[in-house]
Amino acid sequence: MGSHIAFVNITGHGHVRPTLAVVAELVARGHRVTYAVGEKLAGLVTSAGATPVPYDSYVARTPPPAQMSPEALAQVPLTYLRENEAAFAALAPVLRADRPDLLVHDQTMFAAGRLLTRELGVAGVRTFPSFAQHERFSVDALAAQRYRVDPRHRAFVEFHLRLVQLLADNGLAGADLGAFLGQVEDRNIVFLPRSAQLAGETFDERFTFVGPCLDPAGTEGFTAPPGDGPLVLVSLGSAFNDKPDFFRSCAEAFAGGPERVVMALGGIEADLGPLPPNVVAHSWLPFDAVLAQAAACVCHGGFGTSLMALHHRTPLVVVPQNVENEYAAELLAEQGVARVLTHEQASGAAVVAATRAVLGDPGVAGRIERLATQMAEAGGVARAADVVEGALATV
Repeated sequence: MGSHIAFVNITGHGHVRPTLAVVAELVARGHRVTYAVGEKLAGLVTSAGATPVPYDSYVARTPPPAQMSPEALAQVPLTYLRENEAAFAALAPVLRADRPDLLVHDQTMFAAGRLLTRELGVAGVRTFPSFAQHERFSVDALAAQRYRVDPRHRAFVEFHLRLVQLLADNGLAGADLGAFLGQVEDRNIVFLPRSAQLAGETFDERFTFVGPCLDPAGTEGFTAPPGDGPLVLVSLGSAFNDKPDFFRSCAEAFAGGPERVVMALGGIEADLGPLPPNVVAHSWLPFDAVLAQAAACVCHGGFGTSLMALHHRTPLVVVPQNVENEYAAELLAEQGVARVLTHEQASGAAVVAATRAVLGDPGVAGRIERLATQMAEAGGVARAADVVEGALATV
């Protein structure tokens, strides 16, 4: 007889999609999955076979900043905490009435996940769709140094006060906040190969690097624009992506070239004007199907898109949109599988030049093949599901 497994996640495509294939695998193995996520993405988890617990997502109704800055970075912990509050409020009564055997929580669900595992007396597994962290390493700490965030910023003060209140309301009055926030779970699933993890050699057996777990919903079909020129996907993801000028500039720069360009706007409302014959724009696209045919991918550097592209042996041009993207872009460039353009450099002409440079690089295919092999050897969906079932065995 299968177990009841609960998931709780932030309402972001880059966080939810890596878990969908794992959910589908767990359901196929006979388990029942309950999944808390904002209403906006509830349909995705339903399609994977889970029972959704939708919540009023703070993230979904809060526009992201136009670009990364010390001010924007200071808001991130508070934004995540408010998402935790909403998720906890919706999921806690459901799980009190239908206790799970295990709770799987995203790296951003630091409060909801830990409070629920404590209250329900169940084991927890933490998932990382991007860089993992432990007691001695955190991308957040690196980012605060890079952007020189004032530790006395008003957003940090509000974060502190709200977290103290949330903990007090749930039986942890007077708790050591540093210990609570710095806690490392006994089992952690990282949706990267170890070679894509900053300071990867410092992570111990508590962390299982499974590589990308491709979304089963991504198998829908895609018909490429007619022609035989190289197909290029252009996307800035689904957050920090409200950049119509960027997409317009790319369309103008690719006009008349040999490339066939498909742009995925990520749901933004953008009037790009008349597009040249070799460029098309869509609100959303099935990336797995597109990247299976693409010769190059221009993206923001989110690991969901980047690793999917590399899985399909597609080289990258990365235009980072947040600090995590910046570190990912630097790592991918060091491995020789991506060209990087900063926010300031990313004109349409620069994107075209970088795309043609990566397409013309005779060594890029071999470098991508090495990384793709490492991703395949990491174990993917089956290994991630094994970690979850391994945690069940300790209950």
